Amino acid sequence: MKKTLLIGLLLIVGCSSVEGQKIIHTETYDDGTIKSISYHKITRNIIEKIKYQQFDRNGQKKREGTYKDGKEDGLTTT
Repeated sequence: MKKTLLIGLLLIVGCSSVEGQKIIHTETYDDGTIKSISYHKITRNIIEKIKYQQFDRNGQKKREGTYKDGKEDGLTTT
């Protein structure tokens, strides 16, 4: 069974705004090594993925890419 860890980093400017909040979502293999990390940001009422990294079981980076407006943007390395 996959273990999933959700870590939210809050960067709040003022007490009434959550805009600029960043979320990092980490997924692990059964042995605890990192399987993937995805980076998201909140703008208004939208959660948008901005970057993704995927790793194989021995910790080597397998895939990495950036996103803009919900679509892959720029160079994706594999």
